[in-house]
Amino acid sequence: MKNDSPVNAFQKPINLHHNLALWQDIAALKCTLFEGCAPITAANSTTEIAELKWEEDKTTIVGKLEDLEAVKLNFEADLNNMKVQQEAQGQKYHVLKAELDAQWEYTKKMSEKMTVLKKKAASLEEEHDALNHDIKEFKHKMIVVETEANDNKVKKAQFEAQLQEV
Repeated sequence: MKNDSPVNAFQKPINLHHNLALWQDIAALKCTLFEGCAPITAANSTTEIAELKWEEDKTTIVGKLEDLEAVKLNFEADLNNMKVQQEAQGQKYHVLKAELDAQWEYTKKMSEKMTVLKKKAASLEEEHDALNHDIKEFKHKMIVVETEANDNKVKKAQFEAQLQEV
């Protein structure tokens, strides 16, 4: 884009004046080379000034338009790049979401399995406690049986001693 500094603002009238003087010199040269040329009048001069001003404005506007079109092309390229990046991010998102869903399903299954295993462990713990109780009872009965056996041995020995006496 062109710079609209104060220096440029002063150069425009100078350029316009210079262009008019140049045009007048060219017109005078044509008149001397080719006879029958109409003299330069103030009306012609004003029209030419307006045409030169219009051409200058047109050149400025066309330059700005070209600059804006270049900026537009840059923005379109940036937009296309961002669309590509967004698509890539979208694909990454879908992959990550699928992985997360799969992990969540696995977690749910493992949680259910863990619940079943905890129930089984509790059941086995109860069975273990019952068996320990049975073992204690059995040991107690064995002690009672051993005591009775010892008592019976003593009684047998006593009966045998009494039998010997008789």
